[in-house]
Amino acid sequence: MSTLTVFHPATGEPMTAVPKTLVEDLPGIVTQARVAQQSWAKLSIAERTAFCDRLVDLLRDEHQTKYLIDIIQGETGTPRDEIDSVEIGGVMFVAQYYRKIAHKMLRARRVTTHPFFHLLKKTTVLPRPRG
Repeated sequence: MSTLTVFHPATGEPMTAVPKTLVEDLPGIVTQARVAQQSWAKLSIAERTAFCDRLVDLLRDEHQTKYLIDIIQGETGTPRDEIDSVEIGGVMFVAQYYRKIAHKMLRARRVTTHPFFHLLKKTTVLPRPRG
């Protein structure tokens, strides 16, 4: 398998090598992603919010955060404080936000239709998450 060398953006020195993805590998990769998405789509709201909670807990862990900052800084050259506040803090904010609104966004809800039909029909939206 052939590889690509990853260079440190600040020093230009080689950091690591990563495997190349070949065009003929893409159908299998897409299939794996679809299978993973189908598994995620079957999760309940409680299971999804638990995942968000776990993600935030991991990002709050100082050891995990330092490890992530080391990787991101090595790959991008971004200052550590910026990575911590913008990159990691941003992911934590989004995870907490969706955890907070998940029950509201994914619950069945009644919607109002045209005033004439409102007397004859009742409409309920049943969200089916795709991702």
